[in-house]
Amino acid sequence: MDIKQIRYISLPDESLRRGLLERLLARLPYPNRLVPGVIYDPDDPRFVPYTRGGIIDYLAGQPERFRGVVGLWIANSKALEDIVDRDGVTVVLEDDFVCKP
Repeated sequence: MDIKQIRYISLPDESLRRGLLERLLARLPYPNRLVPGVIYDPDDPRFVPYTRGGIIDYLAGQPERFRGVVGLWIANSKALEDIVDRDGVTVVLEDDFVCKP
């Protein structure tokens, strides 16, 4: 696999998870960068580009936990927007990923 870079998603208040992941990634030969995680807030104008297409109406009737799901989707979208090198593989991880042999 031709891995070119790693992007990892972590909420700002998850410093312990982020620190552990950063130590792990430092051992790998790939450049990596944090993509800040978000909790979706329907009143935050920064999220408008990611919520077009009816998702706001859908979320209005959903439990509060769906804000985290939409926030993760937004963070993944931002990670994909950030990818410049399209000739190789970019790995996008969350700070709580599990890798088993």
